[in-house]
Amino acid sequence: STGFQTVIDTGSMDEAELLREFVRIVRERDPDVIENHNIFEFDIQFVIERAKALGVPLPLGRDGRGFVKSTDNLKLGERNERFTRYRLVGREIIDTLHAAKRFSSIQRDLRSRGLKQVAQYFGFARDDREYVPGAEIWSTFQTDPDRIRRYASHDVEEVDELSRLLMA
Repeated sequence: STGFQTVIDTGSMDEAELLREFVRIVRERDPDVIENHNIFEFDIQFVIERAKALGVPLPLGRDGRGFVKSTDNLKLGERNERFTRYRLVGREIIDTLHAAKRFSSIQRDLRSRGLKQVAQYFGFARDDREYVPGAEIWSTFQTDPDRIRRYASHDVEEVDELSRLLMA
């Protein structure tokens, strides 16, 4: 929301350094909100697992502690969907996938709730949007890191657009 952008990847540092740099940036920038699409079921779990494997602490809460895990429910029309929620003291974590699920429970023609499909549905996917299948991201990064940087940047732009549209 302030225009700050940066890209950190293992092209210039090892994975443990990348995680430490991520923590440094979050603590320095001190955001109220951390947001992504499918952040609860993928991103946070991935970061926690990699940090644990590499022995890197994740003091991302304003109190200097890491993620707290709990089970929660997402209300979707007449049904509830259980999910794993992560919390950080002093920060709100928002998953735009939940907003897409809520929207699609009312507007039934949104069939897929993946970020790329939602961006296409709402018409804010860029014409030059970089697409890379998930299973090919690492191998593509090894041969064409700039392509993956574009892909990741386009993801961030789409999450921002989706948030502005459905979470206003």
